Amino acid sequence: MGIQSFFFNIGAVVGPIMGGFFWDYFGNKAPFTISIIVELSLIPFYIIAVYLMKPHLTETYSEEQI
Repeated sequence: MGIQSFFFNIGAVVGPIMGGFFWDYFGNKAPFTISIIVELSLIPFYIIAVYLMKPHLTETYSEEQI
């Protein structure tokens, strides 16, 4: 949980700074365009993660416990 919080806090600081930089130097649509591109580029990683985790998510039970 500490690592997750660390990266969340970094994103909360760096995101607005980079967004402001792109807004100033590339126009008012640049931060939104870059955000869309970054999020679309993450889709393959999510698909791979789901594919790798799916076998480990199955529930098992034995007849003796029921």
